[in-house]
Amino acid sequence: MYKYLIIPGFQGSNENHWQSHWEKKYALKTDRVTLQDFTNTEKRYWTTSIFEQIKKSDNQYIIIAHSLGALSFVHTYSRYVINNVKAALLVAPPDVEENENASFLNEFSPVPKFRFEIPVYLVASSNDHYCTLERAKEMAQSWGAELINIGAKGHINSESGIGDWPEGQQLLNKLINQN
Repeated sequence: MYKYLIIPGFQGSNENHWQSHWEKKYALKTDRVTLQDFTNTEKRYWTTSIFEQIKKSDNQYIIIAHSLGALSFVHTYSRYVINNVKAALLVAPPDVEENENASFLNEFSPVPKFRFEIPVYLVASSNDHYCTLERAKEMAQSWGAELINIGAKGHINSESGIGDWPEGQQLLNKLINQN
């Protein structure tokens, strides 16, 4: 049996964010990484918190991560031995190497270059102001992830007007069925 582990991005996911909708919808089989300060931009703070959450659980996890949460999971997975993650849905990771809008997250640079040993979807938007589609493609190739371009949806957050994001839920189901 598996559970979902939701990893919000910088400043967390407000009640209108698709991650919060999914957490309510799948409440009985969902955990959420809880940080005391979602505005803290220290890489070690994020990676340690994520690893501790994963390590203390007896569950197999499907990761559902957005923005800085996605990039933090990438750093965590590349640094620690993690055996209880089955797959990962990484949505809108920021480009901390080349995008000026994400320069406040420079501690997360460089972006790890390695191949995941689990199925991974990197979901990107064609007009995300934190990461170009070209850079998302480079990250996906580096990680052995499947890039999924969902068109012009901004940063794929509560401001994108996607509500509970049914298309994302379909992607999640497709990812789960790969296992």
